[in-house]
Amino acid sequence: MDFIQEVQVKSTGFEAEYGGFCTTFSRSPDRFRLTELTAGLGSTWQTMGVALKFYSCVGSNHTTLDALREMQRQHRFTAADVERIVVHGSQVTADHVGWKYEPAGMTSSGWPQRDDPAARVATGYTNESEDGPSQTRRNNIYTAPARGSSAGGGYATAPDLVKFAAALQSGKLLTRDDADRLFGGGLGVAGGAPGINADLEMDAQSGYVLVVLSNYDPPSARDVAKTIRGWIGLSG
Repeated sequence: MDFIQEVQVKSTGFEAEYGGFCTTFSRSPDRFRLTELTAGLGSTWQTMGVALKFYSCVGSNHTTLDALREMQRQHRFTAADVERIVVHGSQVTADHVGWKYEPAGMTSSGWPQRDDPAARVATGYTNESEDGPSQTRRNNIYTAPARGSSAGGGYATAPDLVKFAAALQSGKLLTRDDADRLFGGGLGVAGGAPGINADLEMDAQSGYVLVVLSNYDPPSARDVAKTIRGWIGLSG
């Protein structure tokens, strides 16, 4: 079995120096544990645990929608027959989508189309190329999404992200109790792609809000954020 696993791993490109699964997603030849990633290979099938999502909403709402459809099937009512609707959701649903949707003053954020002449949108530059890492940066037009979605690709300015952090800290978006329960001593959010890297950090104890945005490859923003944390005496 070990030999079969080794052949499968090598044939699928897990260990390739360029273009392999692990090297691509970690951007490193060694920042991953191959033995853990391949544990159960050929014997454990994660697809057996995949469920269909019949409605485009959080999963804890699906039973409510099923019940509504069954009621409508049995009683044949229409929207004109409904006076009001009261839905009791679970705590999981409330935690996931139950916060107040309040304007936070983020007027320079959004999901513009890639070819829209949107103001204050930086051009990304990446060292990635079809032939592997390059010493020359090039425009990331071919790797950036045509438009952002819930999976990522949105745009925001540093001042807007500071406003977002202030809205969280002030109780405008979440109650103090909810914020403490969800974020504890702070919040750290980071992400990136070729020619894109962002880092947003909140430290509850000191009150610092740190935002670093970069139009270069990761970990450009993360490295700057780490340096700034050292300057202001924050751990991590």
